[in-house]
Amino acid sequence: MNALQLKNDVLRLIIDVDDTSKLEQVKKFLQSNIVEPPKEEYQGQTKQDIFEGLELAVQQANMVKEGTLKAKPIQALLDGL
Repeated sequence: MNALQLKNDVLRLIIDVDDTSKLEQVKKFLQSNIVEPPKEEYQGQTKQDIFEGLELAVQQANMVKEGTLKAKPIQALLDGL
């Protein structure tokens, strides 16, 4: 069964319903779950997350300076993008 046939079947089912409350339920379901999928709210980093990331970056930079951590070449970082 292809998409067009499925659409026709769904429309036939809907056409046979006379109960307005059921039609409203179908409409709400279609709008919220199919036509307009739920949007996830952006949950950015908290101030604490940012500070922790910066602290880790500074620690790693200091370790590279001390020679206890080897830095990746810039080309390797760019290739990873």
